[in-house]
Amino acid sequence: MPTKYEEMCEAARNGRKNRNDYRERCWGCMNQILNGFLAYTETPLNTVTYLRWNGLLGEASTYEAADEGHRYASAGATVLGEDGFWNLGIRIALSAGAIISFVLFVAEQDGKLVAKVGTSGKLYTLDLSNQHTCNELYDDIVAKAKSAFDERRKPEQKLIGFAGQLPPD
Repeated sequence: MPTKYEEMCEAARNGRKNRNDYRERCWGCMNQILNGFLAYTETPLNTVTYLRWNGLLGEASTYEAADEGHRYASAGATVLGEDGFWNLGIRIALSAGAIISFVLFVAEQDGKLVAKVGTSGKLYTLDLSNQHTCNELYDDIVAKAKSAFDERRKPEQKLIGFAGQLPPD
């Protein structure tokens, strides 16, 4: 018969294993979604930079590239938020010096993979073996990218978790 101490140790081991398994599943799904998006949009890999969340909330929250001369791998830049979503900042250099930046969030809810773009984005339930469910998410990212450069958008209409930046004239 295990002691109460041994029961607590077993609970800690199980908790660590469950957390690590969840992390590995989400990282794998994040990579599949990311690779699928890049293939779907035919985005050259050399235009993509992964950004890591600084872990702060509110106005202090930001996503940053690795130190000069270094690059994050997607797993190295993916961080677990307090909301249970793994998040990864992504910056894509477009032609003529324009840039889009967005945050991809991935989690498991009720045993299903869910993803969204930005903090207030639509929640997509994804089946990675069904390209149609993924294409809806990819099309959402493309639509937000195009909208970020729409001059008719009012300045107060910011897309939380998504930004477009044009080079100076």
